[in-house]
Amino acid sequence: MNKIINALILLSLITVFCTNDRCKTNGENATAKPKPEQTSAEEKKRTNGSRLSDQQVRLILQLHNQARAEVRVAPLTWSADLAAYAQLWADHLAAYKCNIEHRPETGKFKQKFGENLFMGTANAYEVQDAVRSWLDEKSAYPGGALRPSTWQEAGHYTQVVWKNTTQVGCAEALCNGVRIVVCNYAPPGNVAGESAY
Repeated sequence: MNKIINALILLSLITVFCTNDRCKTNGENATAKPKPEQTSAEEKKRTNGSRLSDQQVRLILQLHNQARAEVRVAPLTWSADLAAYAQLWADHLAAYKCNIEHRPETGKFKQKFGENLFMGTANAYEVQDAVRSWLDEKSAYPGGALRPSTWQEAGHYTQVVWKNTTQVGCAEALCNGVRIVVCNYAPPGNVAGESAY
């Protein structure tokens, strides 16, 4: 009986000291070596909403807000919720098409926010290059009310600087050597007949 009690006490001690996968429980070694700390993609998603690094988030905000300052509209803030929404769509595009298209108007992936998309060779383009490509459309927007002719040529740029938009969240996904970038905006911009700023 004492042997059984001692065995249970020893097992309890091993269990207490071997939580969180920090040691082997095969009876050979009950000492734990901590694993090196790593930030998984899922942990990053919880922090900023997507798998983007904090540095990428800062660059995205900086580029957006520089363009907005040039036209005297208020800066955007980062939204983890919008970034999570963008990450879902980026992952979907990468997994099912490895191509870009805007969210549909109905269904599971229904579009609720403004959206800019980018696709480029992964080893040639970074997330910030997506924003720069949208900003390059500035010369195609003459100002004034947004019309179909200007929206087609400058719609990414006008969404970046849309006066009523206050938040942005972005994400990326990789597939077949391609980088897909999705940014979502709230409130959405590009309202026909209205001016971007």
